[in-house]
Amino acid sequence: MDPFSLVFDIAGLVGLATTTIRFATSYMSGVKNGKESISTLITELEALRINLASLDAFLRSDSAKDLTFQPTSVLRSCTTACENSLKALCKKLGQVGESKTSRFLWPISEKDHQKTMQDLRNFSRWMQFALSIDGCSLLSRTSNDVLKVLEGQFEHFKMLQSLENTTSQLTDAVGYQNRVLQDKSSAKLRERILSWLSEISHDQKHDSVRQPRVAGTGSWLLEEPEFLKWRDGTSPLNVLWCHGIQGSGKSVLT
Repeated sequence: MDPFSLVFDIAGLVGLATTTIRFATSYMSGVKNGKESISTLITELEALRINLASLDAFLRSDSAKDLTFQPTSVLRSCTTACENSLKALCKKLGQVGESKTSRFLWPISEKDHQKTMQDLRNFSRWMQFALSIDGCSLLSRTSNDVLKVLEGQFEHFKMLQSLENTTSQLTDAVGYQNRVLQDKSSAKLRERILSWLSEISHDQKHDSVRQPRVAGTGSWLLEEPEFLKWRDGTSPLNVLWCHGIQGSGKSVLT
């Protein structure tokens, strides 16, 4: 089956989608509680119509002249399913004018609306996928052939993903090693600076001071207004000066 045999079907779907849009639009002025559903349906129908028109133009172009479509091809099956769905939808919406009340009643239930929206989106995706030589060539095959190709591509994708994950892990490992080296370098620099400032072992001094400390000692300092202002950054000075005679508890407070 050459692409031009399929063109007539696609062209017919463009007209059918246009008619369905016109029927759906006719409800907008009469229906009060279903305007949002009508609007979203029209949007999906417009998207499908545009994709169908683009596919129609593509199949008529020289790019698709060498393509052949089997009667059981995926694109042919999708086209048939799309036609049946649009005809059923068109029939439901075409009842406007059959009675005085029909114009004011949206004939599609919420459940049917959701299914219809999903079907239209799926058809649009298939038509979009066919808008290239590779996509259309793939969809010219049977569903079993397409599945085999996609399975092969999926295995290839998994292999690439595994390679990407391995590369990511190696990158993270190298980054971690660099951070460790940087941290070690920073720690050595800090030790050099502290040793230059003072050779006294402050860690040992701190431990010797905190060991005899009784729990709760010096907690009053944490409640002092001057300390709270300094802690919260509301003090005009950025230095908190605690002064006192030897043995008054400055080191323990610190």
